[in-house]
Amino acid sequence: MIKIIKGETVRFSFLPLIVIIFLYPGLSLSAETEEELYPTLITVKYHEGLIIITFEPTKYKNLKYRLYRANEPIQTEARLIDAVLVGEVFENEIPFSDNPESDGKYTYAITILKNGVEHINLIPFQNITLNPVDYSPFPQRVEKIEIRPEHRKQIKLYFNPVNPEYIYNLYISRDKISEISDQKPSATLKGENHFSVSIVENTPYYFIITSTNRLGVENKDIVVGKNENSEAYLIKSVKKPAVRIVKKKTNMALIENNLQYNFYKGKYRKSLNTFLSILKKRDLTDYEKATVHFYTGQCYYYLEMNSKAIKYFILSKEVKKYSSKSEAWIDRCLEGIE
Repeated sequence: MIKIIKGETVRFSFLPLIVIIFLYPGLSLSAETEEELYPTLITVKYHEGLIIITFEPTKYKNLKYRLYRANEPIQTEARLIDAVLVGEVFENEIPFSDNPESDGKYTYAITILKNGVEHINLIPFQNITLNPVDYSPFPQRVEKIEIRPEHRKQIKLYFNPVNPEYIYNLYISRDKISEISDQKPSATLKGENHFSVSIVENTPYYFIITSTNRLGVENKDIVVGKNENSEAYLIKSVKKPAVRIVKKKTNMALIENNLQYNFYKGKYRKSLNTFLSILKKRDLTDYEKATVHFYTGQCYYYLEMNSKAIKYFILSKEVKKYSSKSEAWIDRCLEGIE
């Protein structure tokens, strides 16, 4: 009879065993056969950045179990030699949690270590897995965010992506957040290094950026000054200076103002220039035009420019109010010319 044990071969002789049984009839052959020295019902699951391994131990107590990891099913001793030993556990330390360093798909095998000797029996779906489990490490946390204003109602939140395959979530709050439970992110992105955010003046904002790995596990840790701004971001509104509303003067107000402050005070040159400007720049009614023509004619008359004065008196005659008055002033100008 040959018993396979890792690293050694042990041979048994039937004759001494028969003699022992004959001499000690109360001693029976132990039920601890090689077929029993392996755990059963291995189960491997991915959960929150860990691989959880459970199995049924043997009926023998105080045995140590070795757990191996590989990228292919560990169905032979040669594959076991190339596999990574990830841990040794006793029965009371089941389930076992494994956290490989990188993304990948992994298979597992379990052996028994008894009295310093490793017993290798590789039985599919009992102590070895054939179907690999998909794994992605627990995501690293964002280490720094930077707020850059675009304009008064728009900012950009820059951060250093810790992994190009991660998805990044943005949470926005008016108050400090101690934890993220069932809150939904305000925005999500992948493959970029900033969020664009619209804000309201005179409103405090706290921003948190979290990372999510390839399998949807989110690192919800919040560290002030790292992935959350340490102080509330606030844009204060700027009071606009009061605008003085200047009431636009009417045409007649301009005409009367020129008469009062220039014409009636004998400032004929200044009054003339103002009337000519009104004629050029303002949209006048027929009556307003006639008024300006009449007094422009008088300004020319007093400036001893009778020929030009006559021209404007003729124009003012188009309105009845100034018809007879203009005739009289035309006669006066003609007398001056003779």
